[in-house]
Amino acid sequence: MSMTITFANTSNEYYDVNKTYTNVKECTGASIVYPCDILNPTFKIKGGKIDANAVINVFGRNYWITSQTLNEGINYISCSVDAFSSFKDDLNGTTQFVTRSEKHGNAYINDNTYVCTSEPVSMMYDDANAVIVSGDLHYVIGVI
Repeated sequence: MSMTITFANTSNEYYDVNKTYTNVKECTGASIVYPCDILNPTFKIKGGKIDANAVINVFGRNYWITSQTLNEGINYISCSVDAFSSFKDDLNGTTQFVTRSEKHGNAYINDNTYVCTSEPVSMMYDDANAVIVSGDLHYVIGVI
């Protein structure tokens, strides 16, 4: 099955929602390599290497070009979905709570991807006192 694919370049960061595309070119006669994964598809076209880093609006999504392989005059273009630009209409104007950061952790969120750099502080209460526990240390706060 032949399809039209639009290739382009962008200098925007991965996480930018509103990307600006330049050097936009359409390619007719492209086809999908089966089996096809909609999040990481591979397309094939006749000809040489494509000078682009993005694919625009295929399957209603935008993609990053992750690799190109030339084999006997056929260019196999592997892609990965660009979720930020693909779903920008859903993301723009919304407020999100970020629970993961590679620089700032939250010890109260169970996340094995980013290991805690310090022990979380927990609070235990009895009749009139709060006991703050941090590692092996215990602090008693009395209520006056």
